[in-house]
Amino acid sequence: MAFEDGFEYQVTVIIPVYNVQDYLREALDSLLAQTIPQLKMEVLMVNDGSVDESLAICEEYAEKYPNFKVLSQENQGVSAARNNGIRNAKGKYLMYLDGDDTLSPETVKNVTDFFDKHYEDVDIVSYPRLFCYDDGQKTPHLRDEILKKTRVYSIEEALYVNLTTVNVAVKNKKGENFLFDCKLDFHEDEVYLTAVIMEKRKFGYVREARYLYRKHGNGLTDRIVNPYFIFEPTMAFYERLFEQYQTGRVENKYIQTMVLNDFGWKIRENALFPYHYAKGAFAAAINRIENLMSKIDDAIILNHPGIDSYHKFFLLSLKKSEGLQVSYGENAIVLSREERVLQTADSVTIVVTRVQLNKEFMELDGFLKSPFFLFTEKPKLYIDITGEEGRHRSALNLMDSAHSYYKSKIKTSQFWRFTVRVSTKGDNRFGFCVMLAGEKIRHKYYFMPEIVFKNEPQQQTVCGQGSQCIFDGEKFAVGQITPLEQEDIQRKKNRWYWEHNKKFWLVRKIAMQGVKASQRIWLYSDSEGVGKDNGFYQFMHDIKQQDGVKRFYITHDKNPSALECFQNVSQKQIVPFGSKKHKYLYLICEKVITAYIELYNYIPFDWETYGNYRDINEPEIIYLQHGVLHAHMPHKYSLDRMNIDREVVSTLYEVKNLTENYHFRKENLILSGMPRYDYIDAGNEGTRKILMAPSWRQYLISMKNGIWMPEYKQFSNSYFFQSIQKFLHSKELAEMLEKYDYTLDFKLHPIFRCYQECFSNDNPRINISSSNVDASQYSIFISDFSSFSFDFVYRKCAILYFFPDYDMFKAGLMSYRELDIPLENGFGPLVETVEAALGELEKILQNGGKPDLLYEQRMNGFFLFYDNNQIERVYQALSEEKTASMGNQLLEDMLKDSGGISDGK
Repeated sequence: MAFEDGFEYQVTVIIPVYNVQDYLREALDSLLAQTIPQLKMEVLMVNDGSVDESLAICEEYAEKYPNFKVLSQENQGVSAARNNGIRNAKGKYLMYLDGDDTLSPETVKNVTDFFDKHYEDVDIVSYPRLFCYDDGQKTPHLRDEILKKTRVYSIEEALYVNLTTVNVAVKNKKGENFLFDCKLDFHEDEVYLTAVIMEKRKFGYVREARYLYRKHGNGLTDRIVNPYFIFEPTMAFYERLFEQYQTGRVENKYIQTMVLNDFGWKIRENALFPYHYAKGAFAAAINRIENLMSKIDDAIILNHPGIDSYHKFFLLSLKKSEGLQVSYGENAIVLSREERVLQTADSVTIVVTRVQLNKEFMELDGFLKSPFFLFTEKPKLYIDITGEEGRHRSALNLMDSAHSYYKSKIKTSQFWRFTVRVSTKGDNRFGFCVMLAGEKIRHKYYFMPEIVFKNEPQQQTVCGQGSQCIFDGEKFAVGQITPLEQEDIQRKKNRWYWEHNKKFWLVRKIAMQGVKASQRIWLYSDSEGVGKDNGFYQFMHDIKQQDGVKRFYITHDKNPSALECFQNVSQKQIVPFGSKKHKYLYLICEKVITAYIELYNYIPFDWETYGNYRDINEPEIIYLQHGVLHAHMPHKYSLDRMNIDREVVSTLYEVKNLTENYHFRKENLILSGMPRYDYIDAGNEGTRKILMAPSWRQYLISMKNGIWMPEYKQFSNSYFFQSIQKFLHSKELAEMLEKYDYTLDFKLHPIFRCYQECFSNDNPRINISSSNVDASQYSIFISDFSSFSFDFVYRKCAILYFFPDYDMFKAGLMSYRELDIPLENGFGPLVETVEAALGELEKILQNGGKPDLLYEQRMNGFFLFYDNNQIERVYQALSEEKTASMGNQLLEDMLKDSGGISDGK
């Protein structure tokens, strides 16, 4: 059968195949299910040197179906595989499908029928791509939300639609086809598609088709977007495009939006800046980004439909700022460049993050939010209070807010946090006034989901502990109320719930009865899969106290054997996380004491649901921590990002760090030490044993359906694995262990236990451990950025930071990229090569297995306490009514004695 121009098929679908045995059948079956006759469709399966069963599957389908054909080549990459298919294709059109994706049944027919009708108009036709997740969720790509109709589009009218993925069909021009650039590891699709589309500056679009792109989860599959791998080729590619398509041409605007799309999602994913570069190289990289941004029109940035408005301003700030200015008119903020108005706003936003009431005062926390703050001076915020003593205005202290890390792990905005405290004695009414450059600026309110105030009438009042706060849409009123008045307020709210949501009404009714019973209830929790941690140890201590408090441990472990550690504890006190009993207890409890601060670890509700109950009771949240915080993560661990009241600290370093960099006040800190340090003997020097325990790497593992899945090939090929193996198998290490009579236990992080089988060693002095280890046995610790090292700092043991992939850490490939105590200023030598690690280890062994004097001095006095009385101090802090003042006094006394706070440097 022959088609026009000598083609044997209407279309050729090219599938590059490389180790996709788990998904390949599904991909091929989706082609068998196409509504186009199979005789009109050629399927070229290009095996790119697969080492699994992929080739066998291809051959099976080729044997059954004449239009399915196999091409094989040595492993050369996806571009070479596609080019092999292009050169051998006998179809009029070329379409592409990756071996782990699928097409909806009508796709090939609808796309090729459209192409036939518009053959002379376009060289390329696109169609929708859906992101398909393991949980069954499907989400569209931005371009498919912009393009509403099946038709031909010019690149000028579809300015923000860039064809960058292979959900396309192109003409088969035989010997004149564009090919994929095999030299590129990144952007190869963009290079190919841009070349095709620029021929006619038009493309076709067919809505009645679907490319189903399998989204494998996070971790390994997304690692290639990191600047460590792609910064240089990305910059070179875009710089080359701008050189090719000069300013003023239609093609140039298409390139502008392509760069903008790329930078937009990289800001969200913290993948724009090459933080691993040295200072000079980093400055040069920023200059390249600024130069590219300077080629993009302001209007194109600010009108982009797919980029968050605050991120648009951040992108605008990356341009050369000459001529950019902010002015203030009547009820307006105006951003201009060279007298051309770019953006206006009639107000700024006051975001309320927390409201707390007690018998004496109401405390409100929030921040000022506006994208314009990136380009303005620091605003001024005043509180106007009207009460029995008359009316007065006070200026509030504005400080940098952690919410400035807006929808990103990088600081994309400039928000200003504040706290106000208003007496509930008498009737006080207050509002705010915002000033910029001497001009009064309008403001509006936004309440975080966890705040009781909502738009519904029943949520305009919050009350508790004998006080209430009313918000009327503009101002707040606070005052004291009687128990009967508080009950009346809650009855009115319940009446509203009875009319609008009886499920919420019933839960509220039951919870309110529990609160009225005045039982004192404390909940303790850790996290799934961590075993015994601070929550467990504190619970086991506190249940022995005769203080009238009922205590419950919230367990995340569904394994019945895990309950064996609760000896002499009633099973009624062990409550499964998320159970009905847990939800009820949470709504009536006095305190929640948790070792892990992520909401899903201790709150059995989502925020939206919890907002319907929060006025009933609000427990005090105590964060025990599970380690000494040394990862630099202000976007997560700052006080105005966390829903906590107090945090346990173990070191003076934490006091300084949390108060100076994470927005904590002194009264938020409990200076006691973590409970589990009571089970570490600070005076135990350990035995002649070395523990090597590197942390896990996000870029070397994937997550599917909430479960970590191994990626053996990438792991075994990684520099991290190869360096560790080289170290463990080195002749020098074996000789050292023998000479100094030491043994070494190697233990993987729990997330990396799936890679246990990758490590082997026949040296009797080296043990690859699969179980938990007793840290007190060891006198030397080898790790990288693991916070486990602080357990050895506590014991003043010798520490060696062996970090073979340190550059990757600094690039952000391991979930965070900075430490608040840099390893260069840590408690042992930092090395990046096997040779250096062996050399530093021998120095430690020559020193009797003890740390060098410099590191010993840094360890001395680093912790607040070494007396195995941490748990009792936590208990006393939680039990005393005046804990804040006690904590402050203790802090002041220690600072006086120490002469300051050590930062570990």
